[in-house]
Amino acid sequence: MANGCFDAAVFMLSLQDMDPLEEVVESVAKVLKPTGRIVIFMTHPCFRVPRGSGWGHDRSRKLSYRRVERYLREARVPMKVFSEVSRNSRGATISFHRPLAAYINTLARYGFSTDRLAEIADPLAGEVGRSPQDDIPLLVALRARRSPPPEGATG
Repeated sequence: MANGCFDAAVFMLSLQDMDPLEEVVESVAKVLKPTGRIVIFMTHPCFRVPRGSGWGHDRSRKLSYRRVERYLREARVPMKVFSEVSRNSRGATISFHRPLAAYINTLARYGFSTDRLAEIADPLAGEVGRSPQDDIPLLVALRARRSPPPEGATG
């Protein structure tokens, strides 16, 4: 694959399952044009920590809340065991929890600036009969663009 041949790269619910993050972004940066962009749609790392978050309910206050047990510490989390019948082997789906800053800062190291970020809650949030927990975003989408070097710049 030739360097600098693509306009964009899209990670749809996948980047949080790739490791090491640095190598993934470096590889994508190589194949994008100088004005390329990266779009990432993933579970929200601030509120969806694999095996480290969940819903809580305070019955006395009639309150639902999102419990986050850990956030800043990166973690490799086995999610689901699977069997491959044809090869008689077993494995596990792995997810990698990273704080949001890990994604933004890694993109920046490769010349990308995040110019859009959307935090996405349940699209039915706020409708009659919906829970207050619908106001907590469990998904995040971001776009990062690489800016071309200033005119006349060398290097």
